[in-house]
Amino acid sequence: FAASHPDRTGRVILVDPAGFAAMFDGESPVNFYPSTVEEMQKLLTYVIHSDFAHTPEFAAQALAGLQASGDAATAERVFAGLFASPRLEEVLPKVKAPTLVVWGREDRLFPVALAPYIAELVRGARVQVIDNASHFPQVDAPEAFNAAVAAFLAE
Repeated sequence: FAASHPDRTGRVILVDPAGFAAMFDGESPVNFYPSTVEEMQKLLTYVIHSDFAHTPEFAAQALAGLQASGDAATAERVFAGLFASPRLEEVLPKVKAPTLVVWGREDRLFPVALAPYIAELVRGARVQVIDNASHFPQVDAPEAFNAAVAAFLAE
């Protein structure tokens, strides 16, 4: 959106973004459509750093919630669109808005080493790494995440 509509974009915040070319190479380390507690628990260890999410009990609740919500079908459609979309490397250089790239230092899905690479694709983009956070820093460290976002938006 920001690349196609710069006149309608004031600021951009990318949080551990998906869609760059390297993520399509090889097999995923996790099943994004878990159907068992074990698969859900493995997925959670990759995307949530907080200990509360690493128990079989929490994985069972998360799986039950996923199955009850119907979000798995929605996620499959989102991923299908992601695979058909241009890669971030093609789109981000067209973004002109001030951009903040937020990354969880403990992200096992997309390592924090990718953050500077993604930021280099947008002229002037900054990186904010959130400690003790994984792929969803807004879940693992909401105070630090909210402070980073609020500060960026207040500029």
